Amino acid sequence: MSLGTNDLMLCAGTLMTTPLVDRIAPTAKAGFQGLSVFTTDFATAATDGVSIEELRRRIEGAGLQVGEVDPLANWFPSANQNQGLLAATQDEVFASASRISARSVTSMVFSATPPIPKGCRSYRLRFLHRRQVLI
Repeated sequence: MSLGTNDLMLCAGTLMTTPLVDRIAPTAKAGFQGLSVFTTDFATAATDGVSIEELRRRIEGAGLQVGEVDPLANWFPSANQNQGLLAATQDEVFASASRISARSVTSMVFSATPPIPKGCRSYRLRFLHRRQVLI
């Protein structure tokens, strides 16, 4: 099974407080073909005795596919996240994504702030510079 361009995918961010094991059946029943998972979903499931491989079996058994693991925030050189949802390292995220058969990984720059060029003193110029860096 492979997610196509017209397939529906449930974003984990819409149900942040619901454990992954509790999202699987309702996601399939609602007609989604895939779902995203948080990096913290793996640790939460492990606390309940559910491995990543077991999560994959349950997801595939429900007729779903993991579209993405979200987020990889510690890949950028100046990133310094070390707790919660943003703490997973690049190696951890890619290994988990592979084990759960995810199609992709969402990466983001969360803690890195681009330097403001000299002469960019006004709020408007700083905003425009940051917007250009982020785009």
